[in-house]
Amino acid sequence: MKRKMNRNYKALELPKILNMLALECTNEDAAENALNIMPSTDIETVKRLIKETDDAYVLMAKFGAPSF
Repeated sequence: MKRKMNRNYKALELPKILNMLALECTNEDAAENALNIMPSTDIETVKRLIKETDDAYVLMAKFGAPSF
């Protein structure tokens, strides 16, 4: 299963996308974390992460982006 998933990540150019994300980071720790992102296949985890992203977006819309 793992082999198939890695092939899918390559087909989707996940490493290329994560490199682009890392280039946007303002410090090395954040860039390293960006490069280590792995998609989840657990539906509950995915739902939780989407909610966290939505909550962060709403807070930024109301109060602006954090200074970090």
